[in-house]
Amino acid sequence: MVAVKASEISQGFLKIADKLVHGETVLISRSKNQNLIVITESEYNELIGMRKSAIKNRVSPKSSPFDALANPKRKEGFMAGEVSVPVDFDTMLTKEIADMFCGSDGSI
Repeated sequence: MVAVKASEISQGFLKIADKLVHGETVLISRSKNQNLIVITESEYNELIGMRKSAIKNRVSPKSSPFDALANPKRKEGFMAGEVSVPVDFDTMLTKEIADMFCGSDGSI
């Protein structure tokens, strides 16, 4: 991703357009964090297609997401013996996760 200032757009538009055509995404930085992302028309059309597909596949108001639970397609226990969960599953990697968020010295 390439970041440019809004003031640089008019002077370097052709260079920015070339970067877009070659697959680069451009971020236009603006004051008050009102940034913009510029993508190609084909990327835009792909996103719109994904949005339409997501809207089309939404659960209708007449049905509920819980309907699937009332009529399960698989019986409980169909994976019995296929998967094992470690005894310390709920506590494993807690130090590593804490270090990722707080750093190894514990400060935020």
